[in-house]
Amino acid sequence: MTHTCHNTIRYLAELGVGQSAIIAQTAESTNTGNRLREMGFTPGTEIRLVRCGPGGCPMQFSVRGTQLLMRADDARHVFIQSTRAA
Repeated sequence: MTHTCHNTIRYLAELGVGQSAIIAQTAESTNTGNRLREMGFTPGTEIRLVRCGPGGCPMQFSVRGTQLLMRADDARHVFIQSTRAA
């Protein structure tokens, strides 16, 4: 049996409610990227979108056992990877 894995890199802001992904990287050389890395948004970490406010903002994420609220603009500083077997 053969499995093909598709790795898609996209913005964290594109994650749907209830979906999980793996953090691929945060934006380099930005204050927001640095702050997010300090809060645990590091490559290889699983993250899940719990819910969104009206109009998609704020976004509530579960990361490393902590619930965090984030603006959609800030979520565009985080790149995620989802792996699916076909």
